[in-house]
Amino acid sequence: MKKILLLLVSSVFIFACNQRVTDFQTLTPDAKTALTKELREIQKQGHINGFSVAIVNENGSLYEHGFGFANKATGQPYTKHTVQHIASVSKTLIGIALMKAQEMGKLKLEDPIQSYLSFDVSNPNFPNEPITIKHLATHTSSIVDTEHYMNNAWMLAKNQDLTNTLVDFPYQRLNKPEKAIPMEEFLEKVLSKQGSYYEKEDGFLNNKPGRFFEYSNIGA
Repeated sequence: MKKILLLLVSSVFIFACNQRVTDFQTLTPDAKTALTKELREIQKQGHINGFSVAIVNENGSLYEHGFGFANKATGQPYTKHTVQHIASVSKTLIGIALMKAQEMGKLKLEDPIQSYLSFDVSNPNFPNEPITIKHLATHTSSIVDTEHYMNNAWMLAKNQDLTNTLVDFPYQRLNKPEKAIPMEEFLEKVLSKQGSYYEKEDGFLNNKPGRFFEYSNIGA
């Protein structure tokens, strides 16, 4: 999926360069047609059932289009209105939000996360090495996802019809709404030494914060 997303982003970027769309202020009909054709060819390669693409600027949407299927078995098309779990695409928004917050003077990326938390978080292997906001954003915090994250992070919506929903996936469990707890409480359970989900050995790398890249959902 990461390669597919990178391919889509690259295609939009290359398209923009080729079409010379200045700061994405406008898209001509010919430019939209060319982009749609290129993205449709990507979908036809069969690596992903369906997706949608949008290009926006500060004034609104310049381009919206769906490709492929939302449900391949029934032939339901994937449109610009199809609801899709955004998953790790949200990490891009986190990065942008952090940069904007720094620009506004709300925080500094080099700030220790301890300055903003109500409970202590440190790598037990390097307790004197502070974990910073930048470490979290760049997946170098040394914080590792454990089974407690995988089994407790996903919640079903209230009144969701479970008729055609798998309650257990191979790697992640979908929990019923009544198990939901506030984010701060969940993070404290996982990251605090006193937390019921805390794992000293599996929850942290044997590397100093900032020294090693390890993709971390719980860090995000």
